[in-house]
Amino acid sequence: MTIATIYITLLRIIHIFAAVTWVGGGIFVMSVITPTVAAAGPDGARFMLRLASLGRLTQVLTGSAILTVLAGLLLFWPTSGGLNQAWLKSPNGITLTIGAIFGILAALHGVFATSPIARKLGVVATDILNRQGPPPPELLQQAQTLGARMGTNTAVSVGMGALALLFMAAAQTI
Repeated sequence: MTIATIYITLLRIIHIFAAVTWVGGGIFVMSVITPTVAAAGPDGARFMLRLASLGRLTQVLTGSAILTVLAGLLLFWPTSGGLNQAWLKSPNGITLTIGAIFGILAALHGVFATSPIARKLGVVATDILNRQGPPPPELLQQAQTLGARMGTNTAVSVGMGALALLFMAAAQTI
């Protein structure tokens, strides 16, 4: 086994596991956690405040997105034969490139649109949780507004990430 083979294998492992963590985590949040929280009422809201105040979920998903894109970019050169024009114009090259573009767009959207909202929500959530007694209504409204924006942005990021996965999987079968 050559160094190049080990390099490609390690990058593929990082790329695939990070993508599963990133997109799978987003899908899990949207399809399981969010509806469960909504059904739980005030207890669900408190859970989401605690989740937001810790910030760990956002860190894991953002870190996974960055790892996925970096590993993917490093894999693109050898996979494309050094950006070989014939490969780039082939069905496999076009499909993989479209998947890469969706993945990069999803990561950029997550980092520059979703993560800042998550950080703001984390600050508001920490403020709410650290108060003695009920928080002021305007603080609760701010948390709800940020939570709704977070949900919309998460759906956009996860949608683009899912498209990236679909195109990349399709490229493997062409």
